[in-house]
Amino acid sequence: MTLVDTHIETLTDISLKVLNKRLANQKNPNFQFVFLGDTWFDWGNAILQSFTKAKQDAIRRYQIFLSCLDKASKQKPKPLFILYGGDGVFSGSAEQLMFFKNAVEKFVRKTNIAFFMVPGNHERNGVNGSLVNYQNIIGPRKGNKTVQENGLNYIINTPKLRMVMLNDVGPVAKPTRYGITNSALATFNKGINTKKDVVVVMHVPPKAGSFKSFPSSEAFPVTTPNDKAFIANLSKSKSVKLILVSHIHDILLKGTIAGKTAVLNGNGGAGTDTRPTLNPVISSFTFINKNKSIRFDGQRSVTVNTKIRPRKVFILTKDGIISVPIV
Repeated sequence: MTLVDTHIETLTDISLKVLNKRLANQKNPNFQFVFLGDTWFDWGNAILQSFTKAKQDAIRRYQIFLSCLDKASKQKPKPLFILYGGDGVFSGSAEQLMFFKNAVEKFVRKTNIAFFMVPGNHERNGVNGSLVNYQNIIGPRKGNKTVQENGLNYIINTPKLRMVMLNDVGPVAKPTRYGITNSALATFNKGINTKKDVVVVMHVPPKAGSFKSFPSSEAFPVTTPNDKAFIANLSKSKSVKLILVSHIHDILLKGTIAGKTAVLNGNGGAGTDTRPTLNPVISSFTFINKNKSIRFDGQRSVTVNTKIRPRKVFILTKDGIISVPIV
């Protein structure tokens, strides 16, 4: 088992520094941002597939994800940040999360485009495992103090736009439960109490609005007091202008949740257990400062660069997750 150095900067902390530096030098009050989710970066299932096929799929997902980042970086004007809806890896082992973090950190530092994400169910270290590895590698976590579950719910501020990032895949140390926890609700209520426009990012959509007829595996039923309070407060909120969700692969949808505009994009590469996403897409938005509006600029198809290749790949075998050199 790989131990995580809890003194390392998390990906979130690195991105916050990059964002603040961009904001300090920003002259145009309007800016663009990008959203996508669900990649299963560097993963293939050697139980359901042959060893060779698993490795090929893992390479393909690697190529898809980095091609999505490259496509985002080439948007005009250059995005201020990328929002990511979770399921960056397949299993939240320290190995997979460090591999993911290293690739994204390199991109963030090279392009000066911040990258902020919420946890998906695949960020857990196993089906019912904890989110501790995610907490310590992706964050947010300040210094050497590991934040508890509310640390996976956080708020990002720009002068006129606020992002409320919610963990709706269950508490850090407990099994997966799709829905709104106490700390997610507290962060949401705090985040929408502002004169700024608000974007809410979460992994799993609630069964409401355009997602009401989706199965419970794809959208969580609004049954608990927290779930109901979230929907009620969302409906009444004047600040929330956009909700971004992923979790569901190979479907692009622009609809509503509690009367608010919602965009689904889980086309970041994950696809199915036996086939990566065929047509990866990034969702593009522009924040217009003058009238405080968020314009949906549409879905941008991504051409996958098949020339880039990882040096190694992590795959799931009967004996657990192993690292395999790419030859």
